[in-house]
Parts: sequence; structure tokens; C-alpha cells
Amino acid sequence: MTLRVYILNWDKINSRKDVNNPTWFKFKHKFFEDPDFYSFTHEERIAWVYLLCESSKKNENGHFTVNRHHASRVAMITPSAMDSALKKLKQLRIVEVRRLDGRYADVTDPGARLDKIRLDKKRLEKYKKNTCSLFDNSSNKYSSDFESIWEIYPRKVDKHRSYLKFKTVVKGMTDLTPLVRAIGAYCREIEANQTQEKFIKHMKTFLGDWEQYLESGSAAPRQPKIQPLTEKEKKEIIEKDLEIGL
Repeated sequence: MTLRVYILNWDKINSRKDVNNPTWFKFKHKFFEDPDFYSFTHEERIAWVYLLCESSKKNENGHFTVNRHHASRVAMITPSAMDSALKKLKQLRIVEVRRLDGRYADVTDPGARLDKIRLDKKRLEKYKKNTCSLFDNSSNKYSSDFESIWEIYPRKVDKHRSYLKFKTVVKGMTDLTPLVRAIGAYCREIEANQTQEKFIKHMKTFLGDWEQYLESGSAAPRQPKIQPLTEKEKKEIIEKDLEIGL
């Protein structure tokens, strides 16, 4: 949950309107004796001081977005303490709080809308960064050398992973030309053995051992397996040999 805080009467706290980047703000020394803050815990009071500091740094007329991670890291304010402090400050009409996301988001304020746009942009960038790009198969992601290899390869499956493997195998023209010959040899093997398409290697698999197809210029057709004779077949052969006098 992301919150935008509006400190009311900010001009009384930051009276120097002629300073663009103030390094201080007005803070009463009787803060700890103020009856309005008697119900505040120590951590909630620190949260209020933190909010004042952040608002002064942002210098947006008392409007800013609360960064809970930052508050926890630099001021050791837990999210629950920040929430309770904001709730009490709101009851005292010292601040207004609006949600920028979630079901009850309020982005009617122009500043809140701008923060919401920035937040959505950051989340989108984070999503793109953390999401695997294997599902993006747009052709403009691949080099022209890979596209030429992909065009002649006999089975076109899983293009992106094939491209990742291709980049680890082909470092230049010295690798590309032999690879083309190896694909040609593999295609001749497929034709000679009449290999069904479902048994043809995916390119990413082929690229793992493609150099074996360069050993003889072309891969030799597979030899059919010789099945051992059964006892019946052996008996028939012996009988035929006896008939012709062998």
C-alpha cells in the first residue's frame, strides 16, 4: 500500500518560501509537552518527525509520498507504527492521507495522480526487469545471422532459447560457415533415414553437438539393427540346407 501524505498548514512549519531547497523547518521545542501528542508512543512521535523531515526535503508544499522501506531503514519505524501515527495525526487534523494504489485508491488530487503515474511506471519497469523475456519472440530481438540459420534449420521450435544457445556457440563468421555445413549434413541424415518431424532435434539441442556433423562432411545413415534368429528360423534354415545337400 502506497500513501501520499498532505501536511496541513505546512506554510506555518516551513515559513521560508523564498528558499527552494530548505535545510531546516520550524519545530516547537515544547513538542514533548504538547497534550495532542500524549497518546503517541515513542515510535509514533519519531514517525511524525520523520514525516516533517521528508516533507521539507521534497519541498512540495507539504505533499509527499511515504516510502515505508526508507522509513524502516533510516529511522527504524515499523510499518505498523507509521500507520498508527498517520491515523492519529489524521484524527488531529494535522495531515490528510490518500492511498495511491489498491481497491480504495484516491487519485483525485493532481499531485496524487502524478505520483500514481510514477509508481505505475516504476512497477512496470521492475516487472519487465524481473520477468523472463523468453515469451517475447519478436523477430527484431534476433540478429540477422541467427535469422539466416533459423530459416534453413529443419525444425522450428523454441526460437528464443535457440537464440540464447546460438549466441554462446557462434562468435563470428568462422563459426557461422561450419554451422551452415553441419545443418546441411544433418538435413541429409534426416532425409536418408526418413526421420519423422517429432524426432528431429530442436535447434537448441542440435547446437550442443553440431560439430559432430563436420567430421565426415555428412552424417552416415543409420544402419538397421540386425535381429537375432529365433529357434524356429534356425531350424528352417538347417532343414533347407539338408534338402540341397549342404
